[in-house]
Amino acid sequence: MPLLVMLLAVSQAARAGINTWTSFGPDGGDIYLLAVDPKTPGTVYAAAQVAGLFKSTNGGASWSAVNTQVAALAIDPQTPGTLFAGTSGGIFKSADGGASWSAVNVGLTSLSVRTLAINPQNPNMVYAGSDKARIFKSVDAGARWSAVNSGLPTYAYGPYLPVNSLTIDPGNPSTVYAVSGSDVFKSTDAGDNWAKLPLPGGYGISVLAIDPQDPSTLYAATGAKGILKSTDAGESWSAANSGLPISNSGPPIILVNALAIDSQNSSTIYTVVNSCCPGGGGVFKSTDAGASWSAVNSGLPESYSYILAIDPLNPNTLYLGTSAGGGVFKSVDGGANWIAVNSGLRASVVSTLVVDPQNIGTLYSGIFGGGLFKSTDGGTSWSLANSGLPGNGNGPLAIDPLNPTTLYIGETVNGDPGVFKSIDGGMSWSAASSGLNLKDVSDLAVDPQNSRTIYAAGWGGVLKSADGGASWQDTRLPALSIGKLAIDPQNPGTIYAGTNACTGSCDSRVFKSTDGGRTWSAPSIALTVGGCCAVISALAVDPLNPGTVYAGTGDYNDTGGAVWKSTDWGTSWQNLWPYSPYTDVNAIAVDPRESSTVYVGSYSGLFKSPDGGATWSAVKYPGLMGGGVTVLAIDLQNPSTVYAGTNGNGVNAITFVPPALLSLSGDGQGQGAILHSATQQVASASNPAIIGEALEIYCTGLIDGGVISPQIAIDGQMAEILFFGKAPGFAGLNQVNVLVPTGVAPGSAVPVRLTYLGRPSNEVTIAVQ
Repeated sequence: MPLLVMLLAVSQAARAGINTWTSFGPDGGDIYLLAVDPKTPGTVYAAAQVAGLFKSTNGGASWSAVNTQVAALAIDPQTPGTLFAGTSGGIFKSADGGASWSAVNVGLTSLSVRTLAINPQNPNMVYAGSDKARIFKSVDAGARWSAVNSGLPTYAYGPYLPVNSLTIDPGNPSTVYAVSGSDVFKSTDAGDNWAKLPLPGGYGISVLAIDPQDPSTLYAATGAKGILKSTDAGESWSAANSGLPISNSGPPIILVNALAIDSQNSSTIYTVVNSCCPGGGGVFKSTDAGASWSAVNSGLPESYSYILAIDPLNPNTLYLGTSAGGGVFKSVDGGANWIAVNSGLRASVVSTLVVDPQNIGTLYSGIFGGGLFKSTDGGTSWSLANSGLPGNGNGPLAIDPLNPTTLYIGETVNGDPGVFKSIDGGMSWSAASSGLNLKDVSDLAVDPQNSRTIYAAGWGGVLKSADGGASWQDTRLPALSIGKLAIDPQNPGTIYAGTNACTGSCDSRVFKSTDGGRTWSAPSIALTVGGCCAVISALAVDPLNPGTVYAGTGDYNDTGGAVWKSTDWGTSWQNLWPYSPYTDVNAIAVDPRESSTVYVGSYSGLFKSPDGGATWSAVKYPGLMGGGVTVLAIDLQNPSTVYAGTNGNGVNAITFVPPALLSLSGDGQGQGAILHSATQQVASASNPAIIGEALEIYCTGLIDGGVISPQIAIDGQMAEILFFGKAPGFAGLNQVNVLVPTGVAPGSAVPVRLTYLGRPSNEVTIAVQ
């Protein structure tokens, strides 16, 4: 097959970006902030844990990322394209709906901003609340800020007030309310002076809402006793909880953390209740100004909800931000029915990831708190695969390598661990836990040669099933907490088990069995860096050299990160991680085709070694977002494609293609596909190049976007790069324009080589006069 045709076929089959990351979902995430454009209600903003801020311009039908992590967002009510975002690094302002941002921090002495509020009648007046004891005010649209804290109390931990929420009276914007902990403070002079309101203490206020038609009516959502209401601008309060699942005795079991009032009919109020009692939480609605409440949860998952937003122009339209990977839900009938609206909202935390070894494009991904998902098209679309599972489907997952429609998953629900089995590719699950006497299930492994043999690890050691999960027996490993398992693919009687807890004897070790778990041995060395409490966070066996084993570690203080390697079946170990001890290790994957290539997933990103761990480099290809890599999987059908589960950006994939110069023969040898720029003719023996002439060189394997420059050597001399990027009119093809350097010796077959990101290409030739 000609080289170009081969490379383009690989790129299409992989469905992953060539030398660039592609995010595949599953869509959703933990949403803690929502805001609706007051003039263009189809425009909605949602902030996700880790992944940051997203924007929809079609009422949630689709989303796109617009910025990194934000803690607060305020929309200018008169010019909604103007946004203010509060972050841990200060306040940023956008004048184009989030397309671009600039810092506006002059005078802001506390940069961690948790809440923002804009004067609805004078948008140049903006308030900011900090988590480090200050309230700030700007009267010039954020150009300068000044502290406005007079009357706020002094606490032992600081001289001012840590602010969680700011609310402005829409009818009289000189009246501002500030919430901190269990206290509400009020200013009637635009923040110049503050006074504490006589609110019953000890409740923990999450948000304050003002009746837009009667601003003397306030509602406070508490973290213990539901909703409090005031009809005299905060001078007195009473409970407004009829119909809410509130416990009035014992420890608090209720958390109310959102309120939204219908701007056209303020007797209609919505709240989000999160209760420890099954069936007690969700969205509640009142149509009588809080006198009574009823649940409006049809279509919503049983998950914690953070935030609620109401469309000010169409108040029957509501948006709900949920946790556990649920993302954003929308109702267009006043809460009667809800549907998920998450397309493009790539913010999920991936806890487990498995690639089908036989069926191209089939993936399984467990989302933290959100369930188990399956894709049969390489991640383009996903569907839930939870039927029959008692938990949330994000436990350890293992696939039968011989019969990949058979899968096993570990679940621990209410302290009760179990293994569940599917024989239909995740469509349904049934219990496979008879005799499983573990306190939890932390990992599963299937024998690659006899797939009815399965191992389960957890608190209590390692258990073995010889009948496909029908029954389990103890393998006599000491009663430790085992977190990771790995089976030697060539000698499956050899099993490695890594500890998952800190014990008095500092057992951060890798145990080994060579007889299928009947007996175990432990090396004398404990795999620790800078302390005792390391855990074995990853294990991998070299598939071509079974005596070679890799172990990743981390500790409870984030100082034990390391990659360890053994070349003698686990007897001795060497720390090969140059980033120790502060870069943790979550996952290790070994290329099954070229096992000297090793990948490590970390909260700091993806790292790669081309030489069995002797040297490492961060994989800095563009596109990988989120808070690092949690799990890794290599496509066995095309090992150049690596899937990474991320901490906040779903499943990502990349196909690593080395740079390749094209040749006229199509086999990457001989006369290169190199043209005279002036004439577009091949620089061949009959039409040679000359010193100083501009040439066009055609290749593959460069990152789209033209950010990282390649290097071109002609006869060993570095050529000046004039252009590099996509070749116009050719999908998947790159072009590099250079000048022939001085010092090149004339000849009919002068060597040309490209180097990109430290990787050399093949060598082709040109003729030089």
